[in-house]
Amino acid sequence: MKKHSIILFFLLSCFIIPTHAGEAIPQSISTAFNSGNSQEISKYFNASIELVLLDRNYQYTKPEAQQALANFFREYTPTAYTLKHEGEKGIFHYAIGNLQTAKGSFRVYLLIKGSGQDLKIHQLRIERNNE
Repeated sequence: MKKHSIILFFLLSCFIIPTHAGEAIPQSISTAFNSGNSQEISKYFNASIELVLLDRNYQYTKPEAQQALANFFREYTPTAYTLKHEGEKGIFHYAIGNLQTAKGSFRVYLLIKGSGQDLKIHQLRIERNNE
């Protein structure tokens, strides 16, 4: 599964033009990851979202994904979140960040579709950071 993630984001990196942090991805998403606010993050969820938490892949409705993310944050309380890279091409956006928790470090991947006020997260991946 991890190999698939790396390949997906490598391909995205090749075809999506990087932008300056903060232009495409709302700051409120980073702030919400920093504080572990699953309700704020879920405001950006698509009606159906692919959620990958620690190598477990699920296709959820928006409310189910919000609850699963809340459960993750209860177990892995965030202490810091740093947006490392983001990019876009047309209406497709991605962001890669590092989430520090009391129980370790995680890599966060977001795949977002839309523009302006109509951004929707279609995929959210949180995987252990092996750096």
